[in-house]
Amino acid sequence: MARLLKINGVKVRQGGQRARVPDESLPELVRLFWEGQTPTELALHFSCSDATITKALRAQGLSTQPPPKIPVDQRAALVSSYQAGATLTQLAQQHGCSQRTVRLALREQGVGLRRQGAIKKYTDVFADRVLQLRGEGLSYEAIAQETGVSTTVVGRILKDRGAGDPFKASGERHGHWKGGRANAEGYVLAAMSPDHPFAPEMRRSNGYCLEHRLVMAEHLGRPLRRSETVHHINGDKTDNQVENLQLRQGKHGKHGSFQCLDCGSQNVGPVELGCVSGLRRSHPSRPRLGRGKR
Repeated sequence: MARLLKINGVKVRQGGQRARVPDESLPELVRLFWEGQTPTELALHFSCSDATITKALRAQGLSTQPPPKIPVDQRAALVSSYQAGATLTQLAQQHGCSQRTVRLALREQGVGLRRQGAIKKYTDVFADRVLQLRGEGLSYEAIAQETGVSTTVVGRILKDRGAGDPFKASGERHGHWKGGRANAEGYVLAAMSPDHPFAPEMRRSNGYCLEHRLVMAEHLGRPLRRSETVHHINGDKTDNQVENLQLRQGKHGKHGSFQCLDCGSQNVGPVELGCVSGLRRSHPSRPRLGRGKR
């Protein structure tokens, strides 16, 4: 552009001070360069040109020329060590070069590089120690603190050893156990064991059941039907004492509650009127309930 302006007789103004990498950013610049980033990548990181990065690196005694290649007779050992789990830092120290040199050599050999934070393999002794601690009842957090790894690593080791599900913390052993009760839109949910006699009809897929329905079912000695609802007499959805509960048929506010006029029991259900002595049989597909209109 400056040459074009000069050809057309336009005087070019002198530019300001050339861009440079701040002194406080030089240690980071050197570190990133030794980790294998190219001048172009560094220029994007520091918002300057490639020439500015190259000048700053040369001022630090670093060359931006392509690094020396690892001898061919050492390539096979390099690949074997990397595939066995060695890191770029370890290989660079072993071969006396930078990580960038190791990375380029591996790429030339057609070896795919692991992502940062790739899964690290642990010895059988370490895995057995994790299994032992889990068998003693320790939580993932406790095992992680004991062994100096993360809870993710603990879970992965247990899963790889086939011990993820049998030793999975649940119920009172879970770190977030809150007594087996939860809240859902104002109603109380109670944990229900799969072995509970009412579980096939009343247990939800998440292992919980509405507590007021469970209390009424246990009071009646049978699971509730889907058509049956339980009403809170005092309006408090969390007060699930059996004295505050009332069994109803259908949705609240549309149908009446059912109660035996002789004994006061709420264990009632629909029956065909023709089965009752002295009453006229109604249509079999339309059972009458209560004293509603015909």
